[in-house]
Amino acid sequence: MTTHKARITVHNLEALLPTYEPIIYYQLYRLHLYSRFRSYKDDFLQEGRMAIWSALNSFDESKGTKLTTYINVVVRNALLNYVRSMKLYQNERNITFDEQYYSVDFEEPTESMEELIDTYAPVNHKSILYNYFVEGLTQQDVADKAEVSQQWVSTIIKKFREKLQAEWL
Repeated sequence: MTTHKARITVHNLEALLPTYEPIIYYQLYRLHLYSRFRSYKDDFLQEGRMAIWSALNSFDESKGTKLTTYINVVVRNALLNYVRSMKLYQNERNITFDEQYYSVDFEEPTESMEELIDTYAPVNHKSILYNYFVEGLTQQDVADKAEVSQQWVSTIIKKFREKLQAEWL
């Protein structure tokens, strides 16, 4: 029996993007790209969003990989390919681009979102954010588990996203 996978449309992507967009900020931080190429922030975000769309369309759960891990790898590769294709590292005051330092590790740690949550979330919000971003629970499921309202979970997630954007962009 073959399974039919639904393609992600632009409309669907707009609904899904807020969930996975923090991965872009994490990769910009991890690769030190934003600090070195601040003027390309919009380009990095667009490349990251396109990579998320691509990852959502090409993800195959039968391979045994978590979706967030797969998206991390695809976004990281897209950002690195963008830097290489634009030869950005040659435009920044002759700073050499150390390929070894930025080498792609296909054993992407699954704790990348956990690191962002540990670093930027208030202590009392960490379990809610972990359940939503890492475990992939719906806002209502997270609210039920934490015994709070769905609106409160939504507010915590929104504030966390805003904090990441303020920190990295």
